[in-house]
Amino acid sequence: SLAKYQWLDLIIMIPFMTPPYIGSMGWMLTMQRNGLLDQLSPIFSHITPYFFSFFGMVLIMSCHLTPFLYVILKNA
Repeated sequence: SLAKYQWLDLIIMIPFMTPPYIGSMGWMLTMQRNGLLDQLSPIFSHITPYFFSFFGMVLIMSCHLTPFLYVILKNA
């Protein structure tokens, strides 16, 4: 019953329309030391280095692949 949420389909398609380097630059600028997340809330300053570890990259890639799963599974 996602027919009434057609705007969600449009938002989910945005990662398909943007090049991958735009997404990676966004994550880097947000999560780096003194990045956007660190400037908005200094509480996260001890968390941001973990995004540049192996497990952080797995988390980021999982977030990046979620729209692909949505497109595949929305008609199931």
